[in-house]
Amino acid sequence: ERPTVDFVVLDDELLVSHAAVNCRDLVHAGRSWHVYGLSSVFTFPDWRKGGHGSRVVRAATDHILASDADVAILFCTPRLERFYARAGWTAVPGAHILYGDPASPREKHDNLAMFLYVSKAAREARSLFETHPFYVGENAW
Repeated sequence: ERPTVDFVVLDDELLVSHAAVNCRDLVHAGRSWHVYGLSSVFTFPDWRKGGHGSRVVRAATDHILASDADVAILFCTPRLERFYARAGWTAVPGAHILYGDPASPREKHDNLAMFLYVSKAAREARSLFETHPFYVGENAW
């Protein structure tokens, strides 16, 4: 894993909004992939509806698009699908995301998976990510 990169909006020294991007190399369908994750997206309630969340998500997404990522994943509630779709993310409601103990992994069912297909290879393998179980490690971001 590589270090997490944080994206923030500040008002003076006060944190207004935040998003984090992390990366890990994973094997899927017999190939190694650079997989990025978008997580910890949050805007403090008093600052919501001001575009701050969109700013940090857009900055994080631009960072991923300019990186060596093959594919990126985020997990959200279904009500946030349109919010992330505006930044270029694609909802994959039937994604089989596995995590935890590799010998007996659990499937992540509690959130909608959204993907960003960055590399040409990932775009060509899109159906593999969307239809084949994808083990993302001990933690599912």
